[in-house]
Amino acid sequence: MSLYANPSHKAVARSLGYALTLGDALAWDTLSLTLYRKLTLKERAALALACLRSMNEAEAIMTAEAAIWDYVGGGDDG
Repeated sequence: MSLYANPSHKAVARSLGYALTLGDALAWDTLSLTLYRKLTLKERAALALACLRSMNEAEAIMTAEAAIWDYVGGGDDG
């Protein structure tokens, strides 16, 4: 991966690792900015779709609504 991956994809992978490790709002906001700057719309859409498909229907709807309306409600899974 390190030899052949696109430099933008490497930056995204690093930023994702930081966000997962740190787990705070700043890290996730930074990831969003990195995704916007480094990935195409098609790549970002595919990533969003993959994430939503990893959830049950209620979770996916709640997550999509949070993204659209910029609101995150309480939840059990931190």
